[in-house]
Amino acid sequence: MDSERVMTAVFEVLKETGYVWRLMTQTHKRKKNVLQLHHWSLRLAAPSTPLQRHLCMAMKVYQVKAGTGIRLVLDLRLMEGEAALFLEYAHVIGDRCQRRIEREIARDKEMERAETEQEIAL
Repeated sequence: MDSERVMTAVFEVLKETGYVWRLMTQTHKRKKNVLQLHHWSLRLAAPSTPLQRHLCMAMKVYQVKAGTGIRLVLDLRLMEGEAALFLEYAHVIGDRCQRRIEREIARDKEMERAETEQEIAL
């Protein structure tokens, strides 16, 4: 799975929390993934708060290591204070996100298997 599909899966799960989330690609010097919650943005460019810095680290993990959808949530659990309000959703987001990504991977494997069987049949 590429990182864009992982980010999309995360975005879909975050939408289910009832918060207003926006996941988008923005161009600064180069393209960066941007996650926005309510009025303030978590940018990879210049994070200012500990939570923003921590989330940005997690976002970089997504870009490098696709398929680790649970990582953002695990990282959030390490935070205090600012993250407290966010944490009540962390377990739910983590479980849903992990299941969604696992379904994506299973679907990909099933499609590959079906294609292989078709090729063998021909």
